[in-house]
Amino acid sequence: MIKKENIFRIFLMFGFIVLTVFAVIRMRPVETGILSGFLNPQNELQKQLIELSDISSSTLNVIIESQYSENIENAKDELFNLLNKTNIKKDKFNSDRLLEIYSKYPNNFISYNRRQLLKNKNYKELSQISLEQLYNPLGFFIQTPDKDPYLFATDYVLNLQNPYFDTFNNTKEFNGKYYSKIFLKVTNPKTLNKDLKTLIKFQQKCNKKEDIKVYLTGTPIHTFVTSHKSSFEINIICIISFLSIMFICKKYFNSLKIFIPILLSISFGLIVGYLTTIVILGQMHVLTIVFATSLIGISLDYSFHYIISELKNINIIKSLTVSMLTTVVAFLLLLFSGVELLKQIGIYTASGLVGVYLFVILILPMLKNFYPKTTGDIKLPNISKYRNILVLVIVIVSIIGFCRIKTSDDIRTLYIPQKKLLQAEILNNKVFKMPEITFITIKGNSVNKIIEQEELIGDKLNKDGVLYFSLAQFLPSAKRQMENRQMVKDLYQNNLYNYANFLDLGTKNSLKKASLKNDVQDFTKNNNDVLKNFMLDKNTSYMIVFGKYKPLTLGKNINQIKLADNISQIMKSIRIKFVKILPFIFLIYFILLSICYKPLKAVKIISAPLIASIFAIGFTSLIGQQIDIFHILSIFLILGFSLDYSIFMANGGKESKDAVFISFISTFISFTLLAFTSFKLISSMGIILAIGLLTSYLLGLAFFLKKE
Repeated sequence: MIKKENIFRIFLMFGFIVLTVFAVIRMRPVETGILSGFLNPQNELQKQLIELSDISSSTLNVIIESQYSENIENAKDELFNLLNKTNIKKDKFNSDRLLEIYSKYPNNFISYNRRQLLKNKNYKELSQISLEQLYNPLGFFIQTPDKDPYLFATDYVLNLQNPYFDTFNNTKEFNGKYYSKIFLKVTNPKTLNKDLKTLIKFQQKCNKKEDIKVYLTGTPIHTFVTSHKSSFEINIICIISFLSIMFICKKYFNSLKIFIPILLSISFGLIVGYLTTIVILGQMHVLTIVFATSLIGISLDYSFHYIISELKNINIIKSLTVSMLTTVVAFLLLLFSGVELLKQIGIYTASGLVGVYLFVILILPMLKNFYPKTTGDIKLPNISKYRNILVLVIVIVSIIGFCRIKTSDDIRTLYIPQKKLLQAEILNNKVFKMPEITFITIKGNSVNKIIEQEELIGDKLNKDGVLYFSLAQFLPSAKRQMENRQMVKDLYQNNLYNYANFLDLGTKNSLKKASLKNDVQDFTKNNNDVLKNFMLDKNTSYMIVFGKYKPLTLGKNINQIKLADNISQIMKSIRIKFVKILPFIFLIYFILLSICYKPLKAVKIISAPLIASIFAIGFTSLIGQQIDIFHILSIFLILGFSLDYSIFMANGGKESKDAVFISFISTFISFTLLAFTSFKLISSMGIILAIGLLTSYLLGLAFFLKKE
């Protein structure tokens, strides 16, 4: 007859196989965009934020410095030859087609200033400006004067030049040196690391020369350098943590074989969490994996407790079950947060915990060959007599910390660039005077309607002398082209014959006759290469405004977006939402623990995680750190670990002290090491996690373990 345990094991393996099959069917690549974890793509504004952030994140700048312009041109030629072998391309659309249209239909394309002269019928000033341009020995013509006597097309193209974009040329002189800025675009993120290595080699090669220097700026290079350094640091931390666990196993169990079942339980929990998340949501965010590392600590906790209880003939199934249920229910509350990242963390952690629990009670008993015969005995100091002093110190520090607490939701404070990258960004701002950037998104039923809205906004900005970059600047609407042609028709009727003394009568007559035609260019058909530079989707375009400007009254389908400010505002609302969820989690803990134990004992079990969480925030504030969304998220991890410590200490007493200590010290080492990483976001999380876990463990000793 098959034992009941074996039937459960068969069901567990069958369920795991089914879960794997469904996950493979629904699996999509891991989402790496940080914003997509917090922003809702179903919300129009937040969707635009994600898309605009992706556009900004794909822009890379190369700044070449030299005392001689010839050296810069040679370096640019070498760079462009090198880029032909990569998926990093010059961020400039092909203007040949546009110049051809401008020259063929000059009356359709008139700059803002000349439109104002035409509207006011100020033909005298217009004639004077046109003649000065015509007889300028250094001037050039987009169209010859016999076809465009007022040089509308030439003036239009000249006004397209923007000092912040490489529309034509972007070389400047600064402090006796020449600087040329090349705008590049990442076209294939999959080859980005390889392509950036090629670009960095070019930079290093140039910087070895005395008369030339190359700087790299933009999000891609910051991401590349920071991620590589962080990956190296985290790999070192993982190795140290791995070795520390092995050392603990060897020291306490006098055997390394025990490490095998522990590693299997950790792996099973992580895999179950991943598969379940994929089956339910179809995709996982990279931050979910980072925050779900709490499973590793809890897996260690469950495994050590079960193995030690088996060796000491102690029944801890109830404590394991209560710990699992309370933590799972608390994390499932995150499903109601409305934040995609929290939903994923909730599903991943809850399902992973169930997986670890089932593995420990069903599979670990089958691996007794890996159990040691004896265990060590860890002598812990008796701090229960110092309980009141410990609590008093924690309360005082927490109160002082909370009195000084400051919050920060500015995403710019989460990252401090390395020295060389920071110097490059400072140089970029000094030489090229990079202003504050605002995006204006316009939604419309057609491209032509969108362009009309852009033109209205552009007229207001032009009136105030504000620089901007938009689709309407390159491709005017049909309505504006008709207006331009009508004004040129009036101009020719009233001023052409007096103005154009350099043309014969026949040419003037031909020009006047041609102005009667209604040739309007439809740019939606043949200029996809231009449109794609300004369209978020087929119904939404974006303008880029440089510097500050007067408030604009815009329609309901138009949004003004400052990426850092808008994202920071959303982060603030999410942080507040996180804080509001925390009391409900503690309430759920209390209800479940009161059902399993008595209410008074439930309060005692909850008190250590609660006090530790408050102290962690207070201490972090006291050492001068501003509290952000990631500090609040860290509280969820602290709760996941510290609740286990309290439950096992409250019910296992002296018999649980060794397992709790081993679980605590291995996790504490890992998080303490994170505090020394160079990436501010990771290091600040490491500090608060280490402080929270240490406080919770010490409180557990003080509350639950008496002198032996």
